[in-house]
Amino acid sequence: GVDGFAAVAHEALARQPTQLVGDLTEVVAGLQREGEGDLARLEARGEILLRMGARVVGLALHGGQLGESICGIYLEGEGHQQEDTLFIERCRISNFSGDGIHLDHAWCFTVRNNMIIFNGGDGLAYSHWDGWVCENIFNNNNGYGIRGIAPNASVSVVSNRIEWNHRGGMLVEGGGHYH
Repeated sequence: GVDGFAAVAHEALARQPTQLVGDLTEVVAGLQREGEGDLARLEARGEILLRMGARVVGLALHGGQLGESICGIYLEGEGHQQEDTLFIERCRISNFSGDGIHLDHAWCFTVRNNMIIFNGGDGLAYSHWDGWVCENIFNNNNGYGIRGIAPNASVSVVSNRIEWNHRGGMLVEGGGHYH
């Protein structure tokens, strides 16, 4: 564990209502406990790196604009032979120097009911397929609120509030089959 926090594959980080479930390959060495009301504050390289089947629920992640291009949540899915089935829900992800959420080579992901604000890059950036992006708030990010990076396809983007992002609301580069 890191400073009193531990996450084992397919088990929860128990602090209701906040939990991490799945194979968390690395929770950053700089994770540090704060006041009783906050789960954690991210220091140094503030990324949570995820693997297949991970579920991130109810976290408040504040990056403090530390470092360069540091993402709040990052998935590197290149080479995966099965669906990632990643869920990110009911989180507040703010003030990272990079993207709030960056899913590279993601295959089957859900991002719902989150507030993703004031990040240095995009609110949500992803590549590849089979995604559901529902009922989130993306605002005041320095890039786009949502950005699909080529190649990407078969993503449902429904009922999101996307406003006041510096580069624009949504950009889909080389993608298709959107709902």
